[in-house]
Amino acid sequence: MAIRTSGKPFSVPTVLLVGGVDPSGGAGLSSDIIAVAMNGAHPAAVAALVTVQDGRRLDRVEVLSPDLVRSQIERVAESLKPAAVKTGALGSGRMVETVAGALDALGLTRLVVDPVIRSTSGGSLIDSEGIEIFKRLLFPLAELVTPNIPEAEILTGLTIGSVDGMRAAAESLLSMGPRAVLIKGGHLARDPVDLLRTGERELLLMKPRVKLEVSPRGTGCRLASAVAAGLANDLSMVEAVALANDYIQRALEGCRKAGQDMLVPGLGGK
Repeated sequence: MAIRTSGKPFSVPTVLLVGGVDPSGGAGLSSDIIAVAMNGAHPAAVAALVTVQDGRRLDRVEVLSPDLVRSQIERVAESLKPAAVKTGALGSGRMVETVAGALDALGLTRLVVDPVIRSTSGGSLIDSEGIEIFKRLLFPLAELVTPNIPEAEILTGLTIGSVDGMRAAAESLLSMGPRAVLIKGGHLARDPVDLLRTGERELLLMKPRVKLEVSPRGTGCRLASAVAAGLANDLSMVEAVALANDYIQRALEGCRKAGQDMLVPGLGGK
């Protein structure tokens, strides 16, 4: 894709984003788009579901037609040739199966799967069948899976209260087929530690906790999307994850209040 700046066009890679619409702009595709754009790629957003939610609660989830979603994916793939893909909230087992089938048929690699199970506003964003199909069909296609600790516990059946627990969960998740696993450690009682595990190595990313009155929304979405943008720009997995981690830390340090009760990360620019 060509972008014109001061009369001089330059090209950036496209990241295909498949996920949910949060009308408050706090999470989901809104956060994905910001993160991809801030990390040097063009976001192409495909809506798989629409929610009624804000910073306080999730009231309703409407999963779109899987055929419609597949058609969106195919059109983006045909015209923009995505260099990476990031999936978020998909809503149902049938949707997970459709998205996995489309990505596989189109040969879209560099897939980052954020296995969104619940909204931070409360309420489920995937059914039990969808969780199993995540593991059976989508994870084996993924370069990276990025659960937070509660999601990793649901996916593996393990209890995670420490870095050692994160290691055990990462081993279990790797056995499901992804090339790498990033477990986000923001739910630990101590300063957050993110654990990246590939088949060859382990990397711990430690940052001081940014003290805020309430938890900001959309950080998990942004982290996974920033990694996808890094991969689209031909960074290695370790480089992409490390830069995304730094990006999220800057975004947290620049948190802003939106409306009466929602805290959102800043843009995260340098």
